[in-house]
Amino acid sequence: MFSANKSLFVPALIVAAGVSVSAAFGETITVFGPLDNPPYTFSGEKGEPAGFEVELLQGVARDRGMELEFVEADWTNDLEGDVSTAKALTASNRNEQFTLPVDVRYHVVFAPNDSIIRGLEDLKVDRKVAVVEGDPVRSYLGQLGINRIAVHRSGEEALQSVIDGETDAAVLEQQKGLLLAEQIGGVRMTGETFFGREFAFATTDSSLRDSLNAGLRVMDRTGQQATLAKAWIKDTPRAGDNGRTVMAYLQWVVTPLVLLIVAAGVHASGLRRKQARRIVELERDLAKGRRELGELREETARQRYVMNQLSTVTLVDQLVEVSGSSKN
Repeated sequence: MFSANKSLFVPALIVAAGVSVSAAFGETITVFGPLDNPPYTFSGEKGEPAGFEVELLQGVARDRGMELEFVEADWTNDLEGDVSTAKALTASNRNEQFTLPVDVRYHVVFAPNDSIIRGLEDLKVDRKVAVVEGDPVRSYLGQLGINRIAVHRSGEEALQSVIDGETDAAVLEQQKGLLLAEQIGGVRMTGETFFGREFAFATTDSSLRDSLNAGLRVMDRTGQQATLAKAWIKDTPRAGDNGRTVMAYLQWVVTPLVLLIVAAGVHASGLRRKQARRIVELERDLAKGRRELGELREETARQRYVMNQLSTVTLVDQLVEVSGSSKN
């Protein structure tokens, strides 16, 4: 049913309230938003709203005693319906108030399976890049000097242009891109994630915002939000801000490096002990050599003395013999 009390606009489950009244227990909240953005918001097999943010909002509603009515709509265009404030949310002077962030969405590069492209840096070398119409990542790429941009109406078309060779790579929101890459085939995610954006529920009613925040805190504190995220969002490393990436870095890079340093220290310590022992041995050998040298010098001196004595005796004998010969 369509509620005239409250309305929520969901640009991938971002929520906005239409009328400024208190959020009462048992009140029905009409939720507006697109249902074509898996894994966040999309239509299930039976046409029912599904996805991470749908289930998160349903959990918040259960905690706060609210009822939800989902209405598919493109929040970027004028919305039609019985809620008078619907169009105001799409105007340039929006007055929505945002809840606590419920998700951070990152972008990543998708390239052909056999491509040499390994990430964002490789797109700076005269590459033609596909993006989706309206995605602010286009401006971000322009700031990096990546200006050969081909704009497509959807992520499917962007990836298909890569497969057909019309573009070298596509830059898409990571989660949606991964789902599309699995469906289409022939392309892969490459490099680290970048250009992350926070998403939240938006409302023009402060009381509804506060109620949603209270429910979100409960979902976070009880671990229900983490459980939903694990069920819906692919666990892939992010660029610099993912704890698991840091832990993996510590495990696979820092820890072996520390062990190597410790091993090197132990080895160096062992070498120092060996060197110390060798120095002591050399000092002992040197002392022994000095003693032997002294003994050799003493022996040489004794031999020299003996030789001198022998020479003196021989000379006396010769003189005596000469003297005896003269007398005869």
